[in-house]
Amino acid sequence: MSISILIASKDFPSLYGLEFLTRQVLGEDILIGFAESLKKAYDKLKNQKYDLVISSTNMNGINTFKLIKEALAVNKSIRILAIGPGAPEILAPRYLDIGAYGYICAFEMVDRFKEALLHIIDGKRYFRGENDFLEMNVECDNGQKTNPFSLLSKENLT
Repeated sequence: MSISILIASKDFPSLYGLEFLTRQVLGEDILIGFAESLKKAYDKLKNQKYDLVISSTNMNGINTFKLIKEALAVNKSIRILAIGPGAPEILAPRYLDIGAYGYICAFEMVDRFKEALLHIIDGKRYFRGENDFLEMNVECDNGQKTNPFSLLSKENLT
């Protein structure tokens, strides 16, 4: 059975670059759809069953947290790989907490993307390793340390 993947990104070089790399890893016998906006992503997710979403988190008009929640509401078994601008020690735990299967930085090497893709296709959550994802902690008023993103409300993140 063929794997169906939705790639969401704001620009065509990213869309087709991710398609090229995905086909390099998984072969040509995969179905790939594209979404350049949040509306297109929602429409595609509602009208077709995808096994995986690969999404840039740095997109105008796309709230990736909301996209992940919507994708999971439509298809509870969908796997999501978020590709962000950086700060994995802060952002990755947030994305993993809301249901993404993995998070990598956009500036990572191609091998990191391939590794993440293979892990996620195998049904494993992907992050670079426990030592690499020590949370960046800040001291709160109450003296406890916490990840700065956990201080934000759900409204701030959606």
